[in-house]
Amino acid sequence: MYKVFFTKQAVKDLEKLKQAGISSKAKLLVDIIKNAPYQTPPRYEKLVGNLDGIISRRINIQPVSYTHLTLPTT
Repeated sequence: MYKVFFTKQAVKDLEKLKQAGISSKAKLLVDIIKNAPYQTPPRYEKLVGNLDGIISRRINIQPVSYTHLTLPTT
């Protein structure tokens, strides 16, 4: 089992997730990451450039923006 740490911004965004009605999806995704971070589904994307070495998982797509959870690949 892995440890999951949240940034200050992620804690602030929790209220937005609740308002959007997707906090349960986020919790499920965090539970998956705790147990098997590279499990698919759900899909993950390897980031590039100065974010090389980080993977990203999408929670939901809103009309204008989207939310990601990220973790280092090691």
